[in-house]
Amino acid sequence: MLLEPHTLEVVVEVGKRPASWYSAEKGLFSGEPHLCLQENFWDAGEKVAIERYYIIDATAGAVTRHSASTQAYTDEEYRSMLVESGFGEVEFYPSLSGDRDGPAGDLMVVLSKKPVA
Repeated sequence: MLLEPHTLEVVVEVGKRPASWYSAEKGLFSGEPHLCLQENFWDAGEKVAIERYYIIDATAGAVTRHSASTQAYTDEEYRSMLVESGFGEVEFYPSLSGDRDGPAGDLMVVLSKKPVA
């Protein structure tokens, strides 16, 4: 099994980002002109970054809300979950290319194999 999750540090950083906003003619949340207000939260107990997006339609003023949650895990938690699921030989790499400073620097690679029966 090959996984390419965000690193624990990146998930923490996402949850601790300050509130922000932007305006757009169209985008992920709307095909119409809108204002996006974003707030972020870090739940240390659950190790979850929560992102909330409030989209204000520029014409009608209607507000829609979207949310994303990202769970963070330590290397040992990944190892434990994979072993409990029947995998073994769990290995960690900085990226698919081996370069932590490249475009995928926020991601790491976890590689594991199921034992041959």
